[in-house]
Amino acid sequence: MRDTQLSASATKEMEESYKNTWSWLMKEFDGHTIALLSSGWGDGFNAGYIGYDKEGKIGWLVTDFGMIGGGVK
Repeated sequence: MRDTQLSASATKEMEESYKNTWSWLMKEFDGHTIALLSSGWGDGFNAGYIGYDKEGKIGWLVTDFGMIGGGVK
């Protein structure tokens, strides 16, 4: 039940930032901040990767939208 409520709440909040084909939201959840975003095409989920600096702290976040690959030469 809680996951369904969180999803519905986040979806509604993301609508407030909607721009042509995409939206985003930074949301506090259980003492952490999560970044939510849409790809704009409604084609499912995209992988996110976190990179750490030499001190073990988060240095960057990369989201793979699957835009390059397959037929690209």
